[in-house]
Amino acid sequence: YTQSTTALMCAAMRLDLSLVELLLARGADVTVTQDNGMTAAQIAMRAARSERDGDADKVVAALTR
Repeated sequence: YTQSTTALMCAAMRLDLSLVELLLARGADVTVTQDNGMTAAQIAMRAARSERDGDADKVVAALTR
């Protein structure tokens, strides 16, 4: 994690759908980027490629609505 990693990015990295939805409902900003320029949606997409979790697609969808 970097200093610019948000709670939403951590939830996205873990493909934690319930936490992603909670943070979004509470106003988490999906446009914030890490130092490397990645958003939470991009982090989730990267995690989803290596994870065959049933929530992976749902997490990505929630972040890209």
